[in-house]
Amino acid sequence: MPGTDTLWVAVNNRDNVPYPFDDGTGRYGKVVPEYVDNHPPEALTSVRAGGHYGWPFCNSNPDSPGGLKHMPLDRDYDMNRDGSRADCASLDKTDQGIQAHSAPLGLTFFDNAELTPAWKRGALVAYHGSWNRTERTGYKVTVFPWDLATNQPTGEVDLVTGFKNPDLSVWGRPVDVALNPRGGFFISDDFAGAIYLVEPLRLP
Repeated sequence: MPGTDTLWVAVNNRDNVPYPFDDGTGRYGKVVPEYVDNHPPEALTSVRAGGHYGWPFCNSNPDSPGGLKHMPLDRDYDMNRDGSRADCASLDKTDQGIQAHSAPLGLTFFDNAELTPAWKRGALVAYHGSWNRTERTGYKVTVFPWDLATNQPTGEVDLVTGFKNPDLSVWGRPVDVALNPRGGFFISDDFAGAIYLVEPLRLP
């Protein structure tokens, strides 16, 4: 993060995790599409030396009062069924979750209101898009405006979309984002084999 010593990462999380709750629904240990669609979330998070963020023994759970912020961790059915491999309650929580299977790849920070005066600092994240979700998700670039007082993202705003067609096929898959010194930013796309320049709106 510019102006700090904090390292942030975008995390492309796991696919097809089995349902981890022995709750009498008959889904325990099975790969259930309606569960897999939203679990585990991807992440935008700060990391610390020696930190443990769950993988592969615990998975963030977005079905909590805090939603995608600082989510609790559930035991992974395959890797930590009885809790003996890791105590999920004692591990580091991610700062900000992202819709599961969005596949965030590129992460770039801005620190001088390069996009708009309303956002002094923030993070641009490129979502490569899902391959196994029931309904496609991702395929866009989002911005996470920053709270300078708490050094935390304040939410997620879609910035560049439209890579999905109405029939849910796709024509582009963003990979990375980079600021343009002359204004705006670049997006790389490995599906279309293209690099796009997104320029700020310049009013007369």
